[in-house]
Amino acid sequence: MYLGRNVNDYVNFKSLETLTIGSSITSIGNSAFEDCNSLTAIQIPSSVTSIGERAFYGCERLHSVTIGAGVLSIGSNAFIHRNGNYTYYRPQKVIWLCNTPPEGYGNAEGSVNYVANTSYKSLDNVKVYPYLSSLFEVGGIKYVPVSPSERTCEAIDCAYDITSSVVHIGRTVNYQGVEMTVEDIRPYVCYDNDHMKALHFDGYVGDVGDYAFYDCDSLAGIIIPNTVDSLGESCFQGCTALTQASINVNGSLGASCFQGCTALTQAILGDSITEIPGSCFRDCSALPKITIPAAVKRIGNNVFEGCTSLANVTIADRDSVLTLGYNKAYYSSEDNEPMFADCPLNAVYIGGNISYSTYASDGYSPFYRNTSLESVTITDKETEISENEFYGCTNLKNVTLGDGIEAIGSYAFSGCAALEDFTFGSSLDSIGKEAFSDCTAMTRLVSRTAEPPVCGPQALDDINKWTCKLYVPDASIDAYKAADQWKEFFFITTDIAHAVEDGGSPADRILSGRVQVFDLSGRQVKEARNANSIDEVLNGLPSGTYILRGSGAAMKVAHE
Repeated sequence: MYLGRNVNDYVNFKSLETLTIGSSITSIGNSAFEDCNSLTAIQIPSSVTSIGERAFYGCERLHSVTIGAGVLSIGSNAFIHRNGNYTYYRPQKVIWLCNTPPEGYGNAEGSVNYVANTSYKSLDNVKVYPYLSSLFEVGGIKYVPVSPSERTCEAIDCAYDITSSVVHIGRTVNYQGVEMTVEDIRPYVCYDNDHMKALHFDGYVGDVGDYAFYDCDSLAGIIIPNTVDSLGESCFQGCTALTQASINVNGSLGASCFQGCTALTQAILGDSITEIPGSCFRDCSALPKITIPAAVKRIGNNVFEGCTSLANVTIADRDSVLTLGYNKAYYSSEDNEPMFADCPLNAVYIGGNISYSTYASDGYSPFYRNTSLESVTITDKETEISENEFYGCTNLKNVTLGDGIEAIGSYAFSGCAALEDFTFGSSLDSIGKEAFSDCTAMTRLVSRTAEPPVCGPQALDDINKWTCKLYVPDASIDAYKAADQWKEFFFITTDIAHAVEDGGSPADRILSGRVQVFDLSGRQVKEARNANSIDEVLNGLPSGTYILRGSGAAMKVAHE
């Protein structure tokens, strides 16, 4: 029997979402389902011997195609759009059940092609499964045996119907009483599956392929256990209903992994993640905060581009250096932007050494001209504030630098016109040229170093010497009163311990309202309001070091 359509049926066919082709059909005619834009999956039965020209042309959401064992010929442009030699659309997955490649099989090429042998030589991205004919389905996921005798299989496709609304992919899967080990989750496995509302990795061990859950826009939340070794490129990109993601991958995330997850409000990164690659959280416009675990060594380009709600960033304490990228310009003639250019940062906590490009063409630093940033806390593991690092942060009010900081680069805080309170630790040796130019609002400058740091030209000149009080160590007051630029302050005192009484150390500001308490991995462990002391905030927590954040300030505290 021939399967075609009348031109008068064109409008009705365009809205077709599901299609079942019966075993009595032997031929699919030219343009039979052309422009069926809602059709996502099709299985051609073994009774069909020919598929006509443009049979599924224009089916732009047709992601999964299974070609039956009896197909002998496939007409031009049957599944893919071509403009000369350029292919601009094709199905994501094509499962070839025919042993002998049909005539014109290139007209049904997928982004990935699953075949039973090596005869399909003209296809790109081919995966050979000798037991492809033993394909089976459990819980909306389609598996293919890798070794029947060893009871192993891989997940390669999904059902694209209500059976895949709640998906479980575990360490094993049971079919007809036979338990098989799942070795891999292949690329595109659930690509653009609108039916999937929940996804569970039930002890699955292995990798998750590229685009595996791309554009699954009904998926609301995921927990990825540390049994998962890696997430592929664009793995959850475009999952616009995803609000929460607990990501405990035991390795790496893929580029653009969560790009465009516009409803994502919580992303918890596990301690074993080693890299956050390019565009990973790009355009996650609802994400308010994130903590970078200590094991992460690199954050790629454009990771937080378009994160227009990202107000708090914590870089956890670390022994290794964290390398930060930037927002790479789309056109090569444009300069790149700072990594956090799109983020309305309120507070930044840095618990270790960071590295980034300081070239003007790359935006100088991740924080350059971030006009929302109010508070910066950097612990003793960082050694230098780079040139221009916080240049033009016009809303920055409070800065606390740990004992590891040895140098502040030229123009590092230039243009921070709202900067009021600045504290640096015991190791600072030098302050670069115009490091604090235009910092006219500063009222407290606290130095914990015995020797006055050497200042470059006009490093401190713009600080108002009448309104800013300088606090120095007890034994060092005479040295500061004699040192270049330091001696210009009218009010120099050794009463560092009582700086709170003059209007607000970080501890004083933190206690003034809601206090959030984080462990060093960045996980929030407690919240308090209107506490009278730091000890009261930490009461009941185990001994250890914690990060306290509130009222635009942050600090690290050891609790016994």
